[in-house]
Amino acid sequence: MLFSKDDRAHWDVADRAAKAHVDWLHHCDSADYEANLQRDEALGRARATHLRSAVKSFHAAGEIDDDGKGSFWERTIRRVAAPGS
Repeated sequence: MLFSKDDRAHWDVADRAAKAHVDWLHHCDSADYEANLQRDEALGRARATHLRSAVKSFHAAGEIDDDGKGSFWERTIRRVAAPGS
């Protein structure tokens, strides 16, 4: 875990972790490789489901302009101006 106010430090740690993961993929056996691909696919679906739910909640609260239907990740989502501003 990294605690830093420097954004570059966070990017550096993430970059090194990603490179270590790629290196592992190049040297693991085929069963581990396939298991990793299936895990990543499942995580992607979960993230999209949870993100859609959050987008719909923000839209229902009148905070954003997108309703979260369809391919919302392909659209620009804008924050709606707060009442009285």
